[in-house]
Amino acid sequence: PPMRSLLLTARPRLPQYGRAHSAVMALEMLSPSLLETPSLVGTSSLLAFADQGGNLAGKFFQASLLPYLGFLYFLSYPQNNTPKTANFGFQFLLFFVLSTVFTGIVTKSVYSSSLADVDWLHGAAETLLTTSNIYVVLGFRAANADPNDESPVLRAPAYLLGALVVALTALGPNVLGLNVHDPFLGGIGALPVDAVADALPHMEPINALSIPTWWVHFSSVFEFIVAMSLVWQYAETSGNERWKGLTWGMLPLHASGIAACTYHFFYNSQDLAFLVALQAGLTLLGNSTLCLATLRIALSNGWKPSLLIPEALRSGDNPAEEAPAPRTMTATQVTPLPLLVAKVVLGSLAASFAMKYGELALDLPFEPNAVVALALVLGIPALVARGYLPAAEVEQAETASACRCREMSARLEGASPRRWWRGRREIDGGRRRSAEIGGDRRRSAEMERQIQGDAALLPRLPPPGTRPSKMFAERLVDSAQRLVDSVAPSPIALGAAPRTGSMDMLQLKRACVHDGLALQSPCPPACNIRLGVVLWLPRPQ
Repeated sequence: PPMRSLLLTARPRLPQYGRAHSAVMALEMLSPSLLETPSLVGTSSLLAFADQGGNLAGKFFQASLLPYLGFLYFLSYPQNNTPKTANFGFQFLLFFVLSTVFTGIVTKSVYSSSLADVDWLHGAAETLLTTSNIYVVLGFRAANADPNDESPVLRAPAYLLGALVVALTALGPNVLGLNVHDPFLGGIGALPVDAVADALPHMEPINALSIPTWWVHFSSVFEFIVAMSLVWQYAETSGNERWKGLTWGMLPLHASGIAACTYHFFYNSQDLAFLVALQAGLTLLGNSTLCLATLRIALSNGWKPSLLIPEALRSGDNPAEEAPAPRTMTATQVTPLPLLVAKVVLGSLAASFAMKYGELALDLPFEPNAVVALALVLGIPALVARGYLPAAEVEQAETASACRCREMSARLEGASPRRWWRGRREIDGGRRRSAEIGGDRRRSAEMERQIQGDAALLPRLPPPGTRPSKMFAERLVDSAQRLVDSVAPSPIALGAAPRTGSMDMLQLKRACVHDGLALQSPCPPACNIRLGVVLWLPRPQ
């Protein structure tokens, strides 16, 4: 009872960090002898685990630097044709890392706190991260829209912002008089405190993130997601499918950012201090996967380990001279820049208000739950990854379908008409399955109708060696054209077969309908077999 009365007396004067935080802070106000009671062993172990998590996080962050430097090396290989602006964005991330070290020293030495709890320093440092992501997004977007764009990289804005952050960090505590919990950018956009207190069941803790800081966090997350999609698209632009591996390599870093936001969602609770170590571990994993992905890209473009040796010490042939021929760059459609900016800015702003004030209506942020935290850290990136799985499955299915078409085309030379139509149905069925995987129901329905129409022709096929009617020949030629459109390029494609000359569709129609489908002299005899349209006709002598 005496301890209970002391806790009840102390608790109303504490900020509402949740029951666990309030109990720990109340116990710290009691005499040290009470902290040695058996009932408080769990609290001591928890704080010890938090310290170990912080140490482990430091080791992970330090170890992640080396693979990131390797990633930058392989990314900058000239034959990769990496967009210069995007390359600078990845390089500028190193300045963000250095800024977090500088700001971390200030928070520890001046405020005896962590960077996550000093909002004005926290938000300032995060602006460098979102700046890095902006350069990456702009670089890959411009390269997808115009692969031949040689515009210079505007580095000055990034350097100016970096100088402002450094100056703010150095002058903020003493010259500007900023305190530990002063909000970033004055907390612009915040709702009146009294109105929030009356409308919501929970009071905001003193270390809660401000609207500008939340906006910077969400902006970084959304920009990184956009960057992943643009890198995926750059694989089509550059003609090198290995760029898609870089998108998968970026996924652990996206999970690392979600881990940081989850930690802030629970108001940096020490009960979830393991999230700091998890974030650092995901950063190490992500930097390693980035390095591996860019290594694959560089190897596909002619990079060799011998290039690691300085040029003056190399002997024999120059490996750079053996690089493959440059790939053909093809422009792809991109989202208009104003629309993309509006989506990121407004989406980040809406998410910031929803997070800052929406969580005050919940009990969960004030009652930290490790299971929920892990579900958020792993579940959100899994949803992002799921968006790329259908595309990968469609590409694999279409590749397999194309290989199947080529193999079937080779087997259908000289086949009977019934066997030819059966092969056609198999080809169309493969295309239909590819469309179903991609979710294109309209295209799948069209393919199904074509297959049913072709199946209806089977009983009406004339015996081999006879001459079908002119109308049937027209329908047959139209069906053949659909086959050519669905499987091209393949040996069946009109005018593409080697050693058979060139023949367009109009010539083929004229040749087939003239004189009872007798082939004319402009069509070489081999076309009788390779085109797969008049296989049953007697071959010209």
